[in-house]
Amino acid sequence: MLLPVPAAHAGAVSLENHLALVAMRSGQGNVDLVLGLFKIVYLAYFLHEAMRGRADLDLFRDAEGVLTRSTARANRGEAWSIPAEDVSCLERIVTLYDRYLATLPAHRFISARDRLQRLLAGKSVSPIVTGESS
Repeated sequence: MLLPVPAAHAGAVSLENHLALVAMRSGQGNVDLVLGLFKIVYLAYFLHEAMRGRADLDLFRDAEGVLTRSTARANRGEAWSIPAEDVSCLERIVTLYDRYLATLPAHRFISARDRLQRLLAGKSVSPIVTGESS
């Protein structure tokens, strides 16, 4: 629990996240990919908050906004996509999550996953906006 996630698992998770982002960027996304990216944003946020508190949250707010706008467009019948001008903040989140996977102890991910499960099971709005804590 004190060691980072095994490298093979971290690599598989990283590949899945990057492929989801590529699919969304190319207009080939779907609801499952967007939900997966929302999960990564929230997991990265929970890890960030555990290490640094609630400082420097603009990147997380921006990424959440990109995915929210993407969902709204899809709900209007447009393609599941992320416009080119919005991709960079999600790329930064996915890269940050990759770095966390490679360096943080596994117990941090278990804690973040547990917080995500509580968020999904409840009727809470964004933990980034509301300041939800564990």
